[in-house]
This record gives sequence, structure tokens and C-alpha cells, in this order.
Amino acid sequence: MTSKLIALFTLALLLTTSIVFARAAPMQTYNDIAISGNDGKALQMEQIKKAIQAVATKREWITKSDGEGKLIATLDVRGKHSVVIAITYSTTQYSMTYKDSTNLNYKAKEGSATEIHPGYNKWLDTLKKEISLELQKPQ
Repeated sequence: MTSKLIALFTLALLLTTSIVFARAAPMQTYNDIAISGNDGKALQMEQIKKAIQAVATKREWITKSDGEGKLIATLDVRGKHSVVIAITYSTTQYSMTYKDSTNLNYKAKEGSATEIHPGYNKWLDTLKKEISLELQKPQ
């Protein structure tokens, strides 16, 4: 009986440890993502802004302008997690930069982001892919 309890306790400890470690992943960065219109023509700044905002809104991000070529986007996930990013853009490229988060296990070392909840990477990757697709649509 004792060996079964020890085995059960060991299994529970291993599962708990793997769950804790799974809640942190190396933080992805998205800088200088190339922008190209559907027909090879350069897009105007307002077209790019509208495309980014349309995708962000579709994905439940709230955006606000932060000056020419800059947006602040906030995502609230089930009232439990939130993330704030800065999106900068020009007619040739855009970048998404971490600004702040709540309950995402954010860790930084010497001022540089190192780890965050894996959901962050998924949310930004989805946003990046969909923005790129939106920018490819005929304007």
C-alpha cells in the first residue's frame, strides 16, 4: 500500500511540475514584418491602419491610436489574462512589441523579455498571420 501511495504522489508531483513549466515559454518577438499589397503597389498608411484594426477587432483586441504609425492593442482573455502591445507600422513593415500583461507569467532578465505564458505567443502569431493576410486583400 505504501509503495502505491509513493507512486501516486510521485506521479502527481510530476504532473504538477510539468503543468507549471508549461505555463511559461520563450517570448516570441515580431519585428519588421514586411508589408506588400495584393497587386504589388505600396499601401497607404490609412489602409494599413484600417487593416490592422479590422483584424484586431475580429480577434477581440481593443486598439487605440498612439500617434502616426502607432497603435496600442489590448486583449482581455476571459477576465483572467490581459496583454498590451504596441503595433508600429509604415508603408513597408510593421512590428508588434510587448508592453504589459496580467497573469501571463512574464519574466525579464536584464531588461529583456525572456518568458511568458504560451498563450501570448499564440495570440500574437494569430494576429500577425491574419494581419498579413488582410494586407494581401485587394484594397
